[in-house]
Amino acid sequence: KEPEPKKRYIIGSDPSSGTSADFSAIQVLDIENYEQVAEYVGKCTIQDLACHLKNIGRYYNNAYLVVESNSIGEAVFSNLWYSDDPYTNLFKQEKSRNGVTRFTGWITDVKSRQLITNNLVDFFYVDELFETLKIYSERVVGQMSTWINTDRGFDHIKGGHDDAVMALALALYNRRTAANTIKFLG
Repeated sequence: KEPEPKKRYIIGSDPSSGTSADFSAIQVLDIENYEQVAEYVGKCTIQDLACHLKNIGRYYNNAYLVVESNSIGEAVFSNLWYSDDPYTNLFKQEKSRNGVTRFTGWITDVKSRQLITNNLVDFFYVDELFETLKIYSERVVGQMSTWINTDRGFDHIKGGHDDAVMALALALYNRRTAANTIKFLG
């Protein structure tokens, strides 16, 4: 969907190096009505993904951007935040290591993965939440169909993918933060 003036959007992104079986994914949601308005799943370079995220974010009224910053995602985040033309409306947190403090994006560890995936699953199993969510992507539905509940939480079966699902989970989980802190330019 085209962006609407005065509407607020959030973008969740699950980056990938593009060299393995994983894909980079971008999900764009309307903050007010939980509607999926755009999706990208594909292979591209770190620089291209950062460029796409900046362009999509600006196109969608300076959308609030959440980038998973595990491994390759750290480079994507750095291309967004530490560039000559930074994208400033994004989730960031301070991390210190060896006496150096810098910003990073969303870190998915065991605990945070459980938080975002449980939140996502609630949208599919709790009737009141399911009625609010408007997902049009066959990709998301297909990836959700490969999910199982393991002793470590929800995860895809061996050989399955969850790139689009994880990007959606990031956007849904951080939606409230985006609604309260968004820098709106639309």
